[in-house]
Amino acid sequence: YWGSHIPYKGGCPTLRNSQQEIATPKDCKKSAFTFTRRLTYIAVLVAISLILKTLGNFLTIVGFRVSFVYIPWIIAGVMLGPIGGGAVSLITDILGTLIAGQTPVPLLMLGNALYPVFPALAFRLPLKYDYLKVVIGACVSLCACTLGLNTWGLALLYEQSYWFQLVFYRLPQIGVFAINLVA
Repeated sequence: YWGSHIPYKGGCPTLRNSQQEIATPKDCKKSAFTFTRRLTYIAVLVAISLILKTLGNFLTIVGFRVSFVYIPWIIAGVMLGPIGGGAVSLITDILGTLIAGQTPVPLLMLGNALYPVFPALAFRLPLKYDYLKVVIGACVSLCACTLGLNTWGLALLYEQSYWFQLVFYRLPQIGVFAINLVA
């Protein structure tokens, strides 16, 4: 009975009687994200990303893999900032690669870890529309990470030219990017 009349608002306990709410304790600090809450968000977004990454391994159209893993990565970057977003994408990339039975490639891991960093930084721009901030950050991520670092990593992995890998294999990623951005 004692704990049933002490509700939690914003992570801080408040005391109230049956008629009205009494002020919160003075030593209670209100913070948007406690360590536990941040860790929980990271874990949930990693789980969602892993499911979407695994589904993307099976969704192949004419040798072209369709993946929705960018959505939770962008959400992680916007919600948790550059470090939290980078952690979500790095953990997802490592676990997803191991689940697929492959060996993680450091350059690909770096490219994927940086993907949510740019939307997180763009979300801090003093623009009026949040969606515009996300689009700007995602476009920078597309160019720097997907078409830049990841293409370079795949070219080294498969011992091909960067330009060959970019033109014949990576440019279709722009379509996947557009689908993810709309979603």
